[in-house]
This record gives sequence, structure tokens and C-alpha cells, in this order.
Amino acid sequence: MKTLLITTVLTTASFFASHAQNADNNSIPKPEIEGDFVFVPEFSDEFEGSGIDTTKWYTTNPTWLGRQPAFFSRENVVQKDGKLHLTMRKETPPAELAAKGYHTYSSAAVKSARTIKYGYFEIKSRAMNSKGSSAFWFYDQSPEVWTEIDVFELCGTGEREKTDYMTVHVFHTPLKGQHVSSGEQWNAPYRFADDYHVFGLEWTPFVIRWYVDGRAVRTVENTHWHQPLTMNFDSETMPDWFGLPADNELSSTFSIEYIRTWQYKTAAWKDEGKWINKMPEKTLVWADEFDYEGLPDKSKWNYEEGFVRNREPQYYTKERSENAHVTDGNLIIAALKEDFKGGKYTSASIHTKGKFEFRKGRVEVRAKLPSGHGVWPAIWTLGANIDKVDWPVCGEIDIMEYWGHNPNSIHANVHTGGYNHTKGKGRGGNIIFKEPWNDFHIFAVEWYDDRLDFYFDDALYYSCRRKGEGQDEWPFDAPQYLLINLALTGGQPGIDDTVFPAKYLIDYVRIYNLK
Repeated sequence: MKTLLITTVLTTASFFASHAQNADNNSIPKPEIEGDFVFVPEFSDEFEGSGIDTTKWYTTNPTWLGRQPAFFSRENVVQKDGKLHLTMRKETPPAELAAKGYHTYSSAAVKSARTIKYGYFEIKSRAMNSKGSSAFWFYDQSPEVWTEIDVFELCGTGEREKTDYMTVHVFHTPLKGQHVSSGEQWNAPYRFADDYHVFGLEWTPFVIRWYVDGRAVRTVENTHWHQPLTMNFDSETMPDWFGLPADNELSSTFSIEYIRTWQYKTAAWKDEGKWINKMPEKTLVWADEFDYEGLPDKSKWNYEEGFVRNREPQYYTKERSENAHVTDGNLIIAALKEDFKGGKYTSASIHTKGKFEFRKGRVEVRAKLPSGHGVWPAIWTLGANIDKVDWPVCGEIDIMEYWGHNPNSIHANVHTGGYNHTKGKGRGGNIIFKEPWNDFHIFAVEWYDDRLDFYFDDALYYSCRRKGEGQDEWPFDAPQYLLINLALTGGQPGIDDTVFPAKYLIDYVRIYNLK
């Protein structure tokens, strides 16, 4: 969906201690794609020696018994002759597995002991010569986000023996439980079981790109795959897709000559794999440090008033200190449960329309979120031309949206005439952070001619890239104004009245020009 990147920025999801590797780094050629790379030995293996490196790999999948009818067996994982071999064979399972529906076949799985986020991954392998699958993939299943990236799934024989299947999955997020997958296939002029081939995956915050023998064969926008994932090799029975292997095909073996992982030297990292982009030079052009007492500064802020949008139940008040006031260095926006002008709740929404409007730059807000089911604080912008062209044609940049019923998820969203939720084409991303309301955090967007980069503290977690021209696609060549508000409900299944008064604290707002 996004404009493709020629040069991308990659990194890891965690900081790893150095381990001995079974090959000299200097003997391993760098990948033939653009970039200044550093080799990552923790996620690389030449599979030399007589035994698999158990500091890197599990020789089965600790959380999965296998795809029925085949079960994963450690006996089917062997490292020898400088290769990792995963075998499928006819085998009667142990009684406890037979009771769970496994029968006839055993297969194999290898899973990384650690997780990784972003990188360039290269594997040289040969598919097994049967209808058992040969696969290399990334995934992690967590209570909040469960996603998967399939680098390849290959069927060694039959009508699919020349087809490379490449798929990304979203099984659930904090907002959606529906399984969504995006798959594509590339047809080779050869059988994948006949020889070794080199497969690559370029996984960045912006795009995911697949390679076969140095050729880019697929690119997709990275809309969801921003969490650390495990690396997996396995063979499975696919009775409804590939069909079951014939007896004369077994045993058959999926062989991997190496797996190599690189990341850019120029990326800086810390803590839990947060991506710290090299900051551009910036010049402060507008700010409110809230270093005064009383109502928000009239020279900088206006108010929305009334029941404004989305059938939200709160009444936004104007110049009412109970809902918006500055004290002790913070702006406090408070949502209250009270009868007021026909409503049951009050809150505040302040904005800079008519006082300060801007195009491009960095918007940075340090704030402490309210918590509880029903709260919906936001930091966002709207096109200054909204009175002429209306929403969503004016454009909307949601720097931060937080819903109390998804308590560990921070969201960024972008709405335009061509891409908005009313058309089912919204663009956005999220980052998971445990209990974000417990402290102040920095929410920011960097607005460039070709993209919008969204940050939580120092983590760049979503980038919305310009796809083309025209206001419906990219209205962000025109000025926008800033809004900060505390709404309620937002389509949630109810409001917990015990959360009131709900308080949203803003330490400062700063807007910069970027060079």
C-alpha cells in the first residue's frame, strides 16, 4: 500500500549478549541489498559441527505438537554435513498423541530461543521432495498481539512444486480478534526440491520484502508486524492444501545450509528493542510549557464546545476550570460525571485553529494518560481548511489515541478522503506498552513531505508513507491545526462511572521545524 522504499532502516527487538559463533564473521558475505550492515550471530548459524546449538534453537516447538495428522518429533531434527535437516516420515505416534488425533506421520520443527524484530534474514535451503511442507517463518502469540510472517511455504511434489507461498497473518490485536491474512505466490522455473536456493526477507518498520536468489518477488506495507517474533523452520502435513505425502515419497528431508541475519550499523537501540531514529535538526516554532496558573493561554488555545462528534456523551465546555486548567506545571483536562446542558458527562477539547496552524515538522507532547473503561484521550490534527472541504478531505493525523478498554495499546491513525474508517481503508499502527497511564510519556509525530513517522517515547512504531498525489490520498501539503481532548466511549461497550473524575495531564506541547 505504501510507496516502496529503496533504502530502509532495520533493527533488532532486544539487546543480546555476544555468543561464540561457528563461522568467522569476515568469511560471511554481506547481503546484496543497500545498506551498511552488522552481522547478528545470535540469529545466524552455518550448522557446522555434530550437534545443534541449543543456546539458539529448540529442536521442537515448545507450544505446539504439530499440524495434524503429523506430530513434531525431536528425532527428526539432525545437524550433519554442515546442514540442518528436518525430516518427515511414516511413524505411529505415542499413545498420548494418538489420543489427540495425531497419526501416520511425524515431522519436525526448530524454533529460535529468542525473539527478534526487524532485520534482513537470508536462508539457503532445499525443500523436501514430498507433499510435506518446507517452511521458514516468524511468529509470536501473545495475549495482546498475535502475528506471523511466512518467508516461504513450499510443497516439494505435485502441481505446487514450483510455487513459493509468501503470507503475512494477523490473528488478533487488542482491537480485533478476526484473522486477517495477505498471501501471494511466486512461480519459479524450477522445482524447489531439486536444488538449494537462497531466500531473503527484509523486515522493516515500513515494508516487508521477500527475495528469491537475490530477486525481490514481493513487497507489502508493514501495517502490523512491529512486535518481536520467533524464527522458525518446520515441516507440516497440509492435507487440505498440499495433500498428504505418498508412501513412496517418505522419508523426505528439508535441508538448510545456513541462516544469516543482519541489521543496519547506523540504527541505535536500547531497552526493549525500541527504535531510536537519528533525530533531524529541529527548531522550536511554537510551544506551551504550562508554566502558569489558571485557564489555558488564550493567545494559544481555543475550545470546542458542546456535543461535537461521534455521538460521544461528553459535553465539551468552554473556559470552565473544572474541565481544563493549568496548575503545578501541567494542563489538566478532566472528564466529570455530572448533569450539564442535557448531558451526563463533561470534558474539554482545546485546539489551535485560528491561532497557530502549521505544515510539516515535529509535534511533541509529554502527557500522562487517564485510565479506566470509557476514557478516550487524544492528541491530533485537522486540516485548517476543514470549513471549506469538510472531514475527511481536510486530512486528520492522530498522533495518539488511547482507549481505556485496551489498556496496554497506544494507537496512531491517519484519515484522508481516500483512506478513512468509513471506507474500511483506515491507515494506522499501534504499540504495546504495559500500563502506560502510570507515568508521563512523550507522544510525537514527524511530518515530512513523503511520510508521517509516529513515536511513543523514543520508539518509532508506525510510518504512514505517501502513496501518490491528490488531496484524497495526501492532503498533508496544506496546514493543519492541533487538538488535545479527552473524549468518552468512542464506540466502547460502556463507561465505568467509577473512573471519574478522569484526569489527563499534559506537561508540555512543542512544535518544531525539521531540517
